[in-house]
Amino acid sequence: MQLNKTITILATATQNQKPKLHEISYQTKVGIALGICFMAIILIVTISLGIWLYVKDKRKNTQGFQFEEIVGRTLSDYAKRSNYKYIKGHKFAYAANQQFEIDGLLYTDKFVIIVEVKYLQGSITGDVNDKNIKIYNGKRVKKFYNPLVQNLKHIHHFRKMCDAKIPLFSMLMLPKNTQVNFSGKADWSIIATEDNYEEILDSIYEDFINQPSIEPELLKRMNEAIKANKVVSLRDLKKWEKGIKNNAK
Repeated sequence: MQLNKTITILATATQNQKPKLHEISYQTKVGIALGICFMAIILIVTISLGIWLYVKDKRKNTQGFQFEEIVGRTLSDYAKRSNYKYIKGHKFAYAANQQFEIDGLLYTDKFVIIVEVKYLQGSITGDVNDKNIKIYNGKRVKKFYNPLVQNLKHIHHFRKMCDAKIPLFSMLMLPKNTQVNFSGKADWSIIATEDNYEEILDSIYEDFINQPSIEPELLKRMNEAIKANKVVSLRDLKKWEKGIKNNAK
């Protein structure tokens, strides 16, 4: 009897010492819920901050981006009713670490034009070969990197990327009523505005009408190079942006 009583007491004590599984489970659930809420708050704050910075950056450049979109549609429509073909702007990466960007491309069977779009209003002065130019708006004067020099670099990149000897020109596209007073001469450069681009492009085409055509194989190589070296994935875009920043240092 005494033995049975002892066994009963030990069994009762053991049961009392067992962990309360239902209480631990509840605490775990609470911890998980709090963790999820905390992570959700961090995620929402991060996304909100990212969106705010993105919108802020876009607003700073709204007019420039909108003008690029307008010019892209304008040149695309023009190409459909003319002897030109149009390829919209892209970012490119080729060779080991070469990156560049163009705002658009017009071409015929005679020549290729690399388009540079700039939303610059006022009166532009400077030499075609100067690193910087000045823009006057009344009493205000601003200095900008010369878009002609910038696009000449794009031409060199494009020629290397395509590995094809084809006639290449630069066209700087500006808003209507922008006055341009460049000194010097650059036979490779064309300057146009929304007011006169059609007249200028039609005239260039007529000037080249009797020139030899580009070999079809070279145009094919050009289009293949454009397709193969376009930056399309997010990973490649980040790599491209990093490369541009490093090259700018």
